Amino acid sequence: MKDTYIEGFIGLAIYQIFGGLLGLFFIGRSILELGLINLWPSVYLMVGVSLYIYSIYCGIILLQRKVNSLEYSLVNQYMQLLSVAGGSVIFQFVAGFSMRLIFYFDEGFATRIHFSLSYVNFGFSVDNNSHEVGINLIAAGIVFILHHQLRAIERERTRDQINSIGS
Repeated sequence: MKDTYIEGFIGLAIYQIFGGLLGLFFIGRSILELGLINLWPSVYLMVGVSLYIYSIYCGIILLQRKVNSLEYSLVNQYMQLLSVAGGSVIFQFVAGFSMRLIFYFDEGFATRIHFSLSYVNFGFSVDNNSHEVGINLIAAGIVFILHHQLRAIERERTRDQINSIGS
């Protein structure tokens, strides 16, 4: 069912589809270059593929203005908001563009801004000496805008419901 309140999100929809397709392309290229021999790299790649497919799905339903499509897009952006690496755990996911503000906690404290395109890095029990937390500033901006728009849409729906009672 189409949501008549969702308008003007074609750019976000295309961005999500583009980011997902770009991520799938990078994963496909990695598979062709490295091959899949062990089970765990295959599982990790399937998690990455699933995340990129979800991003594409979010873009498609947003283009179709489906009910709850903004909420799905919000979840997609939240998954890209933070990246962590420390000890034996790593999670980094971006579908599209990333401008991450990274805080390093290795030998002291340092910050860096990192720009990148779609990528996924996910694993447990990995040999990782880096200890960092990153914030994707592009995803943070999109999350802020989506929250603002969702509140505005909810106010408009409430206003329309109240007006329909009086009619």
